[in-house]
Amino acid sequence: MDRPEFVSVIIPVRGWSPTLDVTLERLLSDPFQPKELIVVVDEPNGEAEAARQRLEPRGVRFLVNERRLGKAESLNRAVPLARGDVLLFLDADVLIPKGGMLGEVVEAMDGVDLLEIEKDVFGGALLQRMVRYEYLEAAAISQAFSVLAGGCPAINGAAFAIRRGAFERLGGFARALSEDFELCTRAMMAGARFKHLSSVVVKTAAPEDLRKWWEQRKRWGVGLGEWMRANLKSLLRHAIACPRMLLASLSVAMPLMAYALFVNILLERWPDVAVELMIMALSTKLISHLDLPPFFASLLARALLAMVASYAILLAPFFAISRKLGFDFNPIEFALFIFIYQPISLLVLAFWAAVGLLGIRPKMDWVV
Repeated sequence: MDRPEFVSVIIPVRGWSPTLDVTLERLLSDPFQPKELIVVVDEPNGEAEAARQRLEPRGVRFLVNERRLGKAESLNRAVPLARGDVLLFLDADVLIPKGGMLGEVVEAMDGVDLLEIEKDVFGGALLQRMVRYEYLEAAAISQAFSVLAGGCPAINGAAFAIRRGAFERLGGFARALSEDFELCTRAMMAGARFKHLSSVVVKTAAPEDLRKWWEQRKRWGVGLGEWMRANLKSLLRHAIACPRMLLASLSVAMPLMAYALFVNILLERWPDVAVELMIMALSTKLISHLDLPPFFASLLARALLAMVASYAILLAPFFAISRKLGFDFNPIEFALFIFIYQPISLLVLAFWAAVGLLGIRPKMDWVV
């Protein structure tokens, strides 16, 4: 039997993270061998030092940066010290599944250069549950590119694996806000083989309050804008030159285009009966006290009709995707996501992406 590939698990952390204690214990108890665990600590605190004293005798290697170097630079410094054929990068706030995952990761890496591991969100706050549906969308897009193109322009860097040779050929992480996007884009351009792994799901922290959510979206948006500014032209050329990549891109865009077209046809071609029925519904005793003029009643009816139609169109495919990818799906939460959360989230992301496209870097608690 061939010897299993050596896996180096590399985790960057600033200070320390309570989640990291659990993840390291689960990695240590994972029966897969050979493996090594490397924790790169920026600005260690007392918890980090206590963890180091506790875990180093058990084989966990600690690389300590007394000053803050940032995620990309910390990881680039750690890789030359790693021994693995496969590099598995995990964020410090990621919670891996019980019972071991390294064997499945190595098996999935057969014939693959870059492997995205599926993510979910832990935490029960309403805001965190809304973020879960964003992860569901991202997983569906990643899966589509994996199946149809064997490559992907972007990746969620909270948990992914890459072959050491591919990482070194690509020159490691770029010093960018979206270092994961940058690495994945360069990998795709170089012809690296990509796969989305859905049989292993890691859970990552999501903001539990609006202030943290805003700061995260600011960083994501500005990073997205800077990434687009640097790569959009080459990505378009690559998509045109690569039929499989173009097919994957269209598979993601076409459902949204079809949805918009259908709703437009519904409202423009068949308005009379539908709107009249909606006005009848609006005239029920429940809201008859609104006493709306006919024009506003018709306008409200059309808006509600569009909402009902859009929800009905999106519900079935999202439910099917969630079942396939193993996500819990709640129709009421999904309605809140579609009609309230996602429009706000996209507007915020678009605003900060525009800032990034203009080359403006606002102040944020992040080191590049």
